[in-house]
Amino acid sequence: DSLLNGIIIVCVVCALTFFIVILYKYRCMKILLGYMILSSMLLLGFLCSIMFEVAIDRYELNVDVLSFYFFLYNFSVVGTVAIFFGKGIPPFVTQGYLIATSVIVAWQLAFFDAWTAWVLLVLLALYDLFAVLTPCGPLKALVNLMQQEDAPDMPGLLYEASGRNSIKLGLGDFIFYSILVSKAAIYSFATFAASSLAILAGLGLTLLLLAIRGQALPALPISIFLGVVFYLTTRYVLEPWVEELFLHQVYI
Repeated sequence: DSLLNGIIIVCVVCALTFFIVILYKYRCMKILLGYMILSSMLLLGFLCSIMFEVAIDRYELNVDVLSFYFFLYNFSVVGTVAIFFGKGIPPFVTQGYLIATSVIVAWQLAFFDAWTAWVLLVLLALYDLFAVLTPCGPLKALVNLMQQEDAPDMPGLLYEASGRNSIKLGLGDFIFYSILVSKAAIYSFATFAASSLAILAGLGLTLLLLAIRGQALPALPISIFLGVVFYLTTRYVLEPWVEELFLHQVYI
C-alpha cells in the first residue's frame, strides 16, 4: 500500500508539472497565474486555518472567532499579494511567505504513515533526477523555457535568496526536506538532528556541483539519500550502541 500510494502521488506531481510546462510554453499565463493564485489563497487560507485551529487547541489559546478570521483573511491576502505581486514589497516578506507555504504543505503531508512518507521521499528523489537531468524531463523543459529572453515571469515556484546571482531553490524541495525532518523528529531528537545535518550537507554538495557544472541540478536526491541513511544509521545503529554503553557502563 505504501509503495502504491507513493507511486500515485509521484504520478500526480508529474502530471501537474507537465500541465504547468504546457501552459507556460504556450503562454497561457492568465490561466496559469489564476490557477496558482487560487491555489495559494486556498493554501494560506483554508489549510492554514486547520493548522491554526490545531495550535489553538493544543496550547489552549483564547482567540475569538472574529479575530481568528480577521487574522486569517489578512494573512492569506497579504501572502498572495507578496508572492505574486511583490513589486515594492521587501524581499524578506515574500521569502517568509514562501517558506510559510512550504511549511503548511509539509505539515499536511506529514500526516502520512511512516512507511508511505519514507517511500514517497525516495520515489520523489528518483523522480527529481528524471525531471531535471533527462532530456524529456518536465522540470528541465521548464527551466529552459524560463531562461529564454522573452520568457515571462512566473512567481511562486522558486525561493530566491537576496543578492546578485543568488541561488534559486524550488518550493517542493523545502516541502520534502521538511517532511523528512518531521518524520525523523517523531522518533527522537538524535534522529532529528542527524537528518537535519544530513540535509544541509546534501544541499551543500548540490551547490558545489552546481558551481562546477553551471547548470540546473536536482536538489532532492543527495539530501534525501543522506537524510535517509543518517536516519537509519542513527536509529538502528548509533542509538542502540549508545544505550548499551550507558547500561553496561563501558567507558572509551
